Amino acid sequence: MSRVMSPERSSERPIRSAIVCTRPSSSAGPGAGTDTNCRLAPSCNERVYAIGLGTADQIQPAALTALTNGTGGYLLLTGELGATDYFLLAKYYLQVLAGVTNEDIVTDPQGAIVPGQKHRVDFRLAETDISSDVILLSPAPEAIRFTVETPAGDLITPANVTAFPGSNFVVGRNVSYYRLSLPVPIGSGAAPGQWHAIIDVDERLLKRYLARLEKDKLTEPIRQIVTHGVPYSVSVHTYSNLRLRASVSQNSLEPGATLYLRAALTEYGLPVQRRARVRAELKRPDGTMTTLDLPEAQPGVFETSLNTSLGGVYQFRVRANGRTLRRRPFTREQVVTGAVWRGGNNPPPSSVTDPAVAHAKLCALLECLLDANVLRPELIDRLRKNGIDVAVLQRCIKRFCSGG
Repeated sequence: MSRVMSPERSSERPIRSAIVCTRPSSSAGPGAGTDTNCRLAPSCNERVYAIGLGTADQIQPAALTALTNGTGGYLLLTGELGATDYFLLAKYYLQVLAGVTNEDIVTDPQGAIVPGQKHRVDFRLAETDISSDVILLSPAPEAIRFTVETPAGDLITPANVTAFPGSNFVVGRNVSYYRLSLPVPIGSGAAPGQWHAIIDVDERLLKRYLARLEKDKLTEPIRQIVTHGVPYSVSVHTYSNLRLRASVSQNSLEPGATLYLRAALTEYGLPVQRRARVRAELKRPDGTMTTLDLPEAQPGVFETSLNTSLGGVYQFRVRANGRTLRRRPFTREQVVTGAVWRGGNNPPPSSVTDPAVAHAKLCALLECLLDANVLRPELIDRLRKNGIDVAVLQRCIKRFCSGG
């Protein structure tokens, strides 16, 4: 699946970016579909982003990596999704959208909330920030009261946000968000400082949501909400003059490779020199976690490396905190991934070697040979007399071609 996006925010020249999303086929071998995605490259004259749904062995993302390299975009891999990865794919899409629109992520935590609780998510905006999107992801956003508190304690709500020029509140499926133009003209004017996203549960609307799930016989989401609360993620983006750009490169695609993690911080195009600390939360392919420090290797550039011993996806959540030129605190974060797998250095599948292409051609031939225009009633009757049931044969081929 690919999509060309033309966001609202743009420079003088319109931003055009392609998003490629791929997952392993149930009826084909590893790398299936990759060659088709690569055909998109000549049509893209701007950044290309790719999201791979699955493990490195399943996707074998060498071609996707080649597709995104050199475009200013990047590849994100999910790895094997677990119970704690409820919002992972949505977060990946939001991060890609931030990249497309030249925004940065300020913070991106997640949690769960039950009736009677009030959660406050802190985030910092600085004088470098021009506007901000405060985004709530939840399976039931309509059941969560969601407001934003300024550094001075003034509340921005769905009822009053449209009174502020360039600001609004939007509710969609599984998402609601504030778009704020800074400074917000509320009180004495709100911009730099510590802000808060405040959320709590509307019990009446939550009961209505649970009743809808019960009507649709969706018992597992009901059990999760009753046991753990309503899951949510708050992601704060900013269109800003203070930018973080993180990337992963590697010297091989097989276990034993070295991953090189790099993060660059700039403010008004100049390096953020000796004013920030950068760390990365690493999730290994086996699910274990650790934290890496990225020393400042050159002005505004922070680097470290990691030797891989396990095959699979390595996910890095790169987090930076520091001070602007005016000494105001800031935070930034970005997720990047690297992957290694056995046979990773082999040439990626092409239209000649891709098993998915061979599978599709074989199925097309078999379906053509068994078409009614080929198998006349006389031939079907003759085959039946010789012990060949054409109807059973057709069902077998249909099951084979559909992956059943």
